[in-house]
Amino acid sequence: MEDRQRNVGVTVGTTNVEISAARNLLVERRKSFTAVNNSTNGQVISITFVDEAGTSTGVPLSPGGFIVMAEDSGYIPPQGRINAISNLAGGTLAIWETIADPR
Repeated sequence: MEDRQRNVGVTVGTTNVEISAARNLLVERRKSFTAVNNSTNGQVISITFVDEAGTSTGVPLSPGGFIVMAEDSGYIPPQGRINAISNLAGGTLAIWETIADPR
């Protein structure tokens, strides 16, 4: 099994955006997920693990805020879609993921 890293910056506005695709466990598995709100103009970004993000739902990240989910810390990250939305335009997230490929 080989792990691969996904490190990206994502712009998040006032409409729902998918920041990480759902994982098919027969093909791959999300081992870790980290997101950091790098916004500089007060954007609060909400991250959800359901089909649609909403500004008052999910995990709110103020500028500088972060969320970390990792198997090696005893937490299995969700395998479905991860979405985000910002309360203001021009929010930015840094995303780090480790994906395991069971093939």
